[in-house]
Amino acid sequence: MNKRFRLPYKRYEDIKKTASSKIKEWGIKSLPYNCFQLCKMLGIVLKKYSDQELSTQKELTEFSEDAFCYTIVENGCAVRVIAYNDKMPEHRIRFSIMHEIGHIVLDHTEHSQLAEAEANFFAQYMLAPTPTLQYILPLAASKVSFLYNISEECAKNVIVQFKNWKEKGKPFLLPYEKTLLEHLHFIPAQEVHSSI
Repeated sequence: MNKRFRLPYKRYEDIKKTASSKIKEWGIKSLPYNCFQLCKMLGIVLKKYSDQELSTQKELTEFSEDAFCYTIVENGCAVRVIAYNDKMPEHRIRFSIMHEIGHIVLDHTEHSQLAEAEANFFAQYMLAPTPTLQYILPLAASKVSFLYNISEECAKNVIVQFKNWKEKGKPFLLPYEKTLLEHLHFIPAQEVHSSI
């Protein structure tokens, strides 16, 4: 049985801060959001596995069952490309795309267990930011899965993160969490500023 790779607490916080700032920077105003439009806005080209020859599709699936990213040069400019398996369920495609965006944002240059764990956490937090769960209580994996358009497995991980977050003294929000909730309109601006 594989044990889940754990990041140091500080690294989780760094990734949460990065994801929160990207949600704001990229103008994401509501959850769930359209990952395909986000890629278009970021200049990331999306390529479906199914658009390739059958032999190439098989090779792509053997390389990665879900997705991978690479860089091409067009007209002297580097362009990021995410190839993804469009035969997967929508929630898995969304997670895979955000996982690959995580590799880009976190400047991963090589494949490693650490890079995979960081990209997974980035995707999870981007799709279902922990502080937002306090507004949808009581929590159930099926409910979180439906509301955030993520898999039930991802929803269970998000709920575990939320419970850990609450045990660490939350919902006394950190500044980046307050900013995130305000940006996503979970709490009014005056309430955010008055609770600082």
